[in-house]
Amino acid sequence: MKRVIKNIGFRYVIVLAAICSILPMVSLILKEWKDETSLQLWYLTLMALFCALGEVIIMESETRSRSKKETLIRFLCHYIYINTVVIFLGIRVGWFSLVNYIEIVVLAIMIAVIYLINILISYYKDKNLADKMNRILSSMEEEKE
Repeated sequence: MKRVIKNIGFRYVIVLAAICSILPMVSLILKEWKDETSLQLWYLTLMALFCALGEVIIMESETRSRSKKETLIRFLCHYIYINTVVIFLGIRVGWFSLVNYIEIVVLAIMIAVIYLINILISYYKDKNLADKMNRILSSMEEEKE
């Protein structure tokens, strides 16, 4: 449970930072930024929280390993979940509407970029951990000899 909470917190920070970084640029492009800045930040925080809760979809089971196919399916489900959360909340709070399809396309591109950044950060973090563990194991083997 502690690992789940830690991973949700990690994703929350990444998603919140990415949304807060990219949304103003998209709003400038679409020229629809509203003056309710503090309320908008609350919406962003709520959106990041719901996106972080989607971490449960891609969590690895500690008792078994997953196949590449299962991993890909979980990532796809997670990506669909993220799109659903962002589009639903975005429409609900009035950032965009389904009438203008260009807004949805821009949003889908923005989500894909954030998702890719998130995956790359996680990959490099896991790779560094694996490299560190391999170095420790190598040094332990050398000590035995």
